[in-house]
Amino acid sequence: LDSASGLGVQLLSTSNGVATVRISGLDYVLRILSAQKTGSNLKLVWDSFPGSSYFVQGRDNSTSWQTLATNLQATSQVSTVTLTNVMTNFMRFLRIGSDTSP
Repeated sequence: LDSASGLGVQLLSTSNGVATVRISGLDYVLRILSAQKTGSNLKLVWDSFPGSSYFVQGRDNSTSWQTLATNLQATSQVSTVTLTNVMTNFMRFLRIGSDTSP
């Protein structure tokens, strides 16, 4: 528990250099609000926390995650990014993550 922020971090597992953690005490949820496909482009809109930096990763079927966008700085409570030429494959998985805490 971080006494300054009131956040608790619990390590759930590690695998291949990736840690899965549970953060408690945070009243903010990263939620994708919309995903709009236009041709091979995809516009993502998500809840964000002003001052935070986000990234988007994608993968096809069983390939490893590839970073598609990084250093997406949130200036409001909603952020948007348009990814070009990412929807060219039949199966595409995407995820949004936060680089740092505000």
